[in-house]
Amino acid sequence: AGIPLVLEAMQQQTNHDNIPANINIVQAKAFFSKEKTSLKRGENVFFTGNSNTPLHAITANDAKSIILQGGNSFLNASPGDDLALMTAKRDELGNVIFKYSQTYEDLTVFGRELVVQINNHDEIAMIGGQYEPSINLVTTPKFTATDALSNAFVHFDDLPTDTPEFLTQPELMVYADGINDPVLAYV
Repeated sequence: AGIPLVLEAMQQQTNHDNIPANINIVQAKAFFSKEKTSLKRGENVFFTGNSNTPLHAITANDAKSIILQGGNSFLNASPGDDLALMTAKRDELGNVIFKYSQTYEDLTVFGRELVVQINNHDEIAMIGGQYEPSINLVTTPKFTATDALSNAFVHFDDLPTDTPEFLTQPELMVYADGINDPVLAYV
């Protein structure tokens, strides 16, 4: 089990154009340029660090900026894309692992997460996970969660006799299946 990092180190910026002074954006772009093509729907993201020209990150914001700025062209990031920090842990070897959820226009992109491992020398050792490229979606829902559920039940042969109850309140998210264009969905 990891030891939680100081909360200050986990603070997130909402504007990924604001690059921390210690991030070399040219070096960050070179980190991602190992790939000859841009990310396509359904493809996994996986990069390992380069010991000859290590890319340094100390905070969650550093790692986030490296991904969103340095990897912008590879990831085909949309103007509304961002990363929300989910967890930050330090392992017994001194590695720091940040786990991010992709967001679009402040909505979570269901199942799209990136993990960044930073070694005990503050060098990015690995970036991996799934990222949905090129999202272009109106984020105003046409239905409330209750209306969406009612519309879904119309297609059942046997309708429930009681009123369905939610264990948790449905959350509006961007759903991407890796093949089709992303859509809004209540999860």
